[in-house]
Amino acid sequence: MVEEGEETISCPVCWVSSDPSEHNEATATTPGDLSSSAESSSQQVIFAKTPCNHVYCRTCIERILLPDVATMGTCPMCRTAVSIFDLRHATTEKALYPSNSDVSSWPIANNVYKQFSIGRRRGLQSLETDDIFHNTSFCFNQGHVPKLQYINKEDAGEASDVDDLQSVDFQRYHFHPQSMTFHGKLDFATPLSRPCGDSMCYSYSSFNCLLQFSSDGQYIRDGYIHWGYEPTTPDEYPLDGKWRVNWDSGEPIEIYVQKHCFNCVGINYEITLDDKHRPRFE
Repeated sequence: MVEEGEETISCPVCWVSSDPSEHNEATATTPGDLSSSAESSSQQVIFAKTPCNHVYCRTCIERILLPDVATMGTCPMCRTAVSIFDLRHATTEKALYPSNSDVSSWPIANNVYKQFSIGRRRGLQSLETDDIFHNTSFCFNQGHVPKLQYINKEDAGEASDVDDLQSVDFQRYHFHPQSMTFHGKLDFATPLSRPCGDSMCYSYSSFNCLLQFSSDGQYIRDGYIHWGYEPTTPDEYPLDGKWRVNWDSGEPIEIYVQKHCFNCVGINYEITLDDKHRPRFE
């Protein structure tokens, strides 16, 4: 029930209102019955606010964010990227899905998900990875913080023994049980390095992943993994960043330049600037 002086909220998708007295035929006849009968008939509808400050009933915004890439989508009003874990109660401003919850209550507790090869592809089941670190795995030990485990090729060479595994705790993590989706973020105190050829290596300062598990929790069916490059200063390295390069033949290739070095089709290049700041590739 709406308290006296409290503003009435309406969902722009299904028109359901925070005032139960306004739950009328317009809501019931919405095409496709976008309004959940459980929510529209309840005494209090939960409304969620996006980071862009648009408000929807929880049922509608979750349906928008869940179908494609699990728990991620765009705000219907302004097309801003939104994760289901960004949603907050419209009135209390508290997170709908608080971060760093008790891992022991998750269906995937006590499991370790390892990276392995399927034919010529390398990944976590169907999950696309870029093979930055050898033998990457995710560990969800009961009662403990979720961990990322990996072997840093620079430190361990081609070692694959479990004793060579290094691990780091996720600093922020969420789990959405309805869609079996985990979202974890971490920042490395000391950047991790991956050798590229004989003379250069990329450095990474952060890790971000979204993993959607099968309904029985036996494998990771979809998601993404993103390693964040260690930032550099534009004054020192003005050409650093992501670029698309065109060759005389073939499709454009996306490269990442770090400290004016990059690897393209297996060949390492270094960029130098002359007195007039014109680039030269060596």
